[in-house]
Amino acid sequence: MVVLPLALAQGHAVLRAGRGYFWAVILPAATLLSHLIFGYIAVVSLFLFVAVPGMRRFTTGFFIGRIWARGKRVILLLILVGMATAYFLIPFWLDSAYLNRSVWELPGKYDSYGYEWTLRALVKGELLDYGRFHR
Repeated sequence: MVVLPLALAQGHAVLRAGRGYFWAVILPAATLLSHLIFGYIAVVSLFLFVAVPGMRRFTTGFFIGRIWARGKRVILLLILVGMATAYFLIPFWLDSAYLNRSVWELPGKYDSYGYEWTLRALVKGELLDYGRFHR
């Protein structure tokens, strides 16, 4: 959480100027290795940093050239981050079937119920407020 704002700031600076890749690789890699969820947030935010500035100028014309330049920079940045974190991520994906999971835990803790069940429970008010409000 401490490294995430620094990673986002440096990533945004690289997307704008095209310089400073060293810290723009080190900080998102540190974020991803220290906490996977915050690392995913950093990666998704970098993609948003590519698209959002072009949407601001949508009324005067969509600058495809600028978006394409930022898109190439974010792809290069993510390839470098992937190379920096490969020693962790590749074994994590390859050995995910062998993660230590308890046989006494409910399967819903590890496996999702699916979008249909989740959206139905959300609309009915049973997802976050189960049993609190009655009809």
